[in-house]
Amino acid sequence: MSLTRQAGLNTYHPSPSENIDVIVFDLGNVLVQLDTAASLWPALDPHSEAGLLRLQSWGRHPAVRGYESGSIRDIETVYDRMRQDDPELIGREGFLAAFNRIIGTLYPQTIDLLTQLKGRYRLIMLSNTSPAHWQLVEQRDQLSPYFERCLLSYEIGCLKPDPRCYEILLDACRCQADKIIYFDDRPENIRQAELFGIKAYQTYGGHQIELLLHQLQLI
Repeated sequence: MSLTRQAGLNTYHPSPSENIDVIVFDLGNVLVQLDTAASLWPALDPHSEAGLLRLQSWGRHPAVRGYESGSIRDIETVYDRMRQDDPELIGREGFLAAFNRIIGTLYPQTIDLLTQLKGRYRLIMLSNTSPAHWQLVEQRDQLSPYFERCLLSYEIGCLKPDPRCYEILLDACRCQADKIIYFDDRPENIRQAELFGIKAYQTYGGHQIELLLHQLQLI
């Protein structure tokens, strides 16, 4: 069976699983479900043109990107800068709870898949995330024990698909790029990983990644 790697539009014939040393996972939409950011705007109509624009663009706000890349360290500054640009944003007292609702629960399959893979492969996480979201995931789900390294954007100082993220990843893996398989939901992140010689797949969590892991003979 050949599998199409959607971002690169090329086919990859799965090698035996023993040819892979490291499996790299994104966090959101791969291990953990994501919700929309609609709760950040109490009066938002998510079906309106303006509402859709907000939902599609909020993550590109400089304050959000700064928080996820580590140049902004506190959620209060994120709120102040976003509110300055958007007076319809939720009030300060409700902002953190609304912000954290964007991070949903684990996919039902996540823990079982990580349990099967841990010990057979080295597991590494590479995620664009913020201190608030990672703290929530760690307190609630305790994912880090499954991973040799968690390369979090706010700690490594760059956001995917910045090439520096993949340079840091390769340094952490300490192996040839073709010994690495990487799963992410964003096509631009997949394309950048492929430029480094990494076997990369665009996928979502749950049943989709479970099926893909079986097809790749990793479980």
